[in-house]
Amino acid sequence: MPIHNATSDGFDDDETQLQRVPFHATTAEDFAAGLVKDQIRREEERQKALQTLIDTLDLKDIPANFDKMVREAARGIQAAEQLALAQHVVRRKLALELLEKLIRQLRTRQEKEDDHHLEKTFHSFSGIRPRQRPPSPLKPLWMRQRINNPRVGRP
Repeated sequence: MPIHNATSDGFDDDETQLQRVPFHATTAEDFAAGLVKDQIRREEERQKALQTLIDTLDLKDIPANFDKMVREAARGIQAAEQLALAQHVVRRKLALELLEKLIRQLRTRQEKEDDHHLEKTFHSFSGIRPRQRPPSPLKPLWMRQRINNPRVGRP
């Protein structure tokens, strides 16, 4: 499956990207929706191309240009992965900015009694929970015996 007008970095050239811009969009939501449609179509094309490659391997005679088809599919996958990574980095950066501002708020609150929701939000967002150790069945026997009977192991 050929990548239309792709540059060496795997992304489409400026003219192709400009043609995809939804100039009719009046809101950020309309703009994003217009661009997402193309992204979904490209992903569907990549899936079809991969399925074609898989099906080709079932043929008795594999085409001579099979290696070229695989390389093109791999470039498409790599471009999609680059985009996914870039999107992940942006989301991660926003999450870190939110966490940084939340920490700043917690530090400047001066122990106000009515804003425990900020600390609760911090703990739920960051995945930090108060330290609680579940009972471990892997503790040595002498520790389990001592917990059940405090006199064990004492002179």
